[in-house]
Amino acid sequence: MAPHPTPKIHPTPTPVVQDRFKRRLQTPGQLAPTPRSRKIQILSWAVSLGLSGYIVLFADFGTEKNCYTPIREWFQQKKNSFWSLSEKEKKELKEQGKL
Repeated sequence: MAPHPTPKIHPTPTPVVQDRFKRRLQTPGQLAPTPRSRKIQILSWAVSLGLSGYIVLFADFGTEKNCYTPIREWFQQKKNSFWSLSEKEKKELKEQGKL
């Protein structure tokens, strides 16, 4: 089988250039991620999770049911129970004269 032809627009690197590339790859800290790249990675995860949460819970897909409807109904139920008083709490506030 014949070797693949090398395109003319990408000439073969000289042995000096090949050695330089190999040294760069073999340097111990060369392939390790930098602290800045780690911060960017964490930021991208945070933005992705935030946008996904917004789309699932708040984005407007019209009045029809969709795949997010059960999650949205559960979220609305939890939100309403958090921001409203239970019957026991209402009774206690009436006894204290605050309601």
